[in-house]
Amino acid sequence: MMGGNQRWYCRLFVMVSCLTIFVTTPVLAQTDDDGDGERFLRLWTFVRDSFEYPASQTKDLNRALALRKRMVEELQSESFKSISVQQQQGVHIWEALRNEGNVLKQLGRYKEAADAYLQAQSEYTKYGSKPPRDCRIEVAQIYVEGKMYDEATKTFDELIASGDSQQKKLARIGLVDIHEKQGKRGPTGEKEEEKTFLQTCKFVKESLEYPAVEAQSHGEFERALALRKRAVEELTAITYQSKSIQDSQYFDVYSNVSAQVDILKSLRRAEEGIQAYTQATDMRDKHFGQTTDRRRAIGGIYAACGMVDKAIEKYEDVAKSDKVLERYGAHIALSQTYLDQKNLKLAEKQLTDMLDDKQIKESPRLLRGCRVWLQNYYARQKRAEDEKRMLALLDDRHCPKCGSDKNVIRIVYGRSTCGSSASTEEVEQGGCCWAVEAPGWRCKTDQVTF
Repeated sequence: MMGGNQRWYCRLFVMVSCLTIFVTTPVLAQTDDDGDGERFLRLWTFVRDSFEYPASQTKDLNRALALRKRMVEELQSESFKSISVQQQQGVHIWEALRNEGNVLKQLGRYKEAADAYLQAQSEYTKYGSKPPRDCRIEVAQIYVEGKMYDEATKTFDELIASGDSQQKKLARIGLVDIHEKQGKRGPTGEKEEEKTFLQTCKFVKESLEYPAVEAQSHGEFERALALRKRAVEELTAITYQSKSIQDSQYFDVYSNVSAQVDILKSLRRAEEGIQAYTQATDMRDKHFGQTTDRRRAIGGIYAACGMVDKAIEKYEDVAKSDKVLERYGAHIALSQTYLDQKNLKLAEKQLTDMLDDKQIKESPRLLRGCRVWLQNYYARQKRAEDEKRMLALLDDRHCPKCGSDKNVIRIVYGRSTCGSSASTEEVEQGGCCWAVEAPGWRCKTDQVTF
């Protein structure tokens, strides 16, 4: 039993913890009529301090596993009426189960680890949202690591039947890997051409692409560039007849050439970067039968390499385009470039000019983007009145189609979203990531976002 002083200190600790979260996570601090947001905050504070922190710090894997399991149980112990709170509850349970699976992997309990990952996906869906990513590739890889080849083969076969193009390709590479580990020649009926391509992909990923990513993250840009160039050489060394293999080959080559552009930006080698970008864009245009306006991207390469005058020249050229998206992007790029150069007058002018663009005015998404950029600009310059004016415009919830604000719901973003207003109003989850042009409202009558 705790004494009076101990109880008092515990209450004080909980109060301080809750206050900390309310201050650092303002969206969560807004509660609904039933107190769902507040109840979830208390639950998450308890779970985080009692189980997540200790589990991440202990070196005892069995203790970490017990804490992770208890964390899941506690998060599932309460139910909430608010849709947005349920979605946040699902996110935390999803993360907790995946962390539990990671501990089980370290303990060599591969079947249980795979089950934890699958349960994480199921729990996320149960709480009303689509999981951030399909975990079946990860599950199959856990099976392979645990030498559970039958289960891995079954999972890879499911992905080949129902997954997207990237999942299908990774699944085929996984099957080749399994047959190599088992000393088999390959699946029955597998074409020699496909087998050759998949083996090449496996070698490129493990020996070239992964080391290139690691080298780039450590600032070893020359080594990363050499690995990416070697990857392109390996991928294009053989000509394939199959259309599906040609498509897969294109995507792999394109991603490696595009990666060279980022590396060359870091090395400040503008002309080589432009050459790589042109090569990648030529491939994409040929593959999709389109023509890409390359001027703004080339301007970005110049800007990244410190060649500001050439960057501005390209951006100004694009700002005269008859395509509204190109003009919009060029004005944003010019504003950022002028801001970096401390030319505040021209930086602001690029943003205000967009508000006078007729086509931008007619696009709710682009108009909102302009206002967000201006609001951020005013905030950085500490122009409180102008910032307040832009915030008022951004919070206008009248539907641009019907003009009403009666049947409009807010769209919320981020993984820490438990409620967006002080009422039980319905909200729509907009995803984990927010973009400047992301809509803030949905009209349920007209089914439009703005």
